[in-house]
Amino acid sequence: MKEGFCQGQSFRAPLGGSILCSPVKSNSVIPRGKPNSKVEPGQKCKIICEAAYPIPESTSCAVTGWTVKSETVRCDATKGGLSPAGQMGVVGAFLIVVCLVTAIYQYKKSKPQVRPQPIRESYEQRSQQLQYHQQLQYQQNQSNYQSVQPQLHQNTAFYVQQ
Repeated sequence: MKEGFCQGQSFRAPLGGSILCSPVKSNSVIPRGKPNSKVEPGQKCKIICEAAYPIPESTSCAVTGWTVKSETVRCDATKGGLSPAGQMGVVGAFLIVVCLVTAIYQYKKSKPQVRPQPIRESYEQRSQQLQYHQQLQYQQNQSNYQSVQPQLHQNTAFYVQQ
C-alpha cells in the first residue's frame, strides 16, 4: 500500500516505493473507503522501493503513532554511497587527471634532450669546425684556380686567363 494509518497518524511510502505491513487483526475500513490501510499498534511494516534501497528498511506502529516519520523515509539507489551525480563527477575528474598526466608526459617526451656542455668543449668544437670550414674553402679555391685554362684571345696571339 502507498499509505497506512496508525493511531490517527498517516505514513506515506516514499516516491517509487510502498509499505507492506503484517496482516491486520481486524478487517476494518478507514475513512475514504481504503480497506486494510489501518495499522494496529505492534504491527511492523516493511518499506519496499522499486529500484532502490529503502532507508530505513522498516517501521512499526506504536501506541503513540509511527516509530519513523514518513518525511525521513527515502529510496536510495546507492544505499549511502555517492549519488549518480557524484559518481559522474568522480569519473569526470578521473578522466581530466588522466588527460593532464598524458599531456605532461607527451610534452616532456617531445622536448629535445640537450646535454649542457662545458665551455671548454664548446670552444674546442667550435674551433675544430672553423678549421674544417677554412680548409674546405681553401681546397675549393685551389680547385677553382687550377680549372682556369689559358685560352687564345680573339685579337691577339697571346694566351690570357679569364
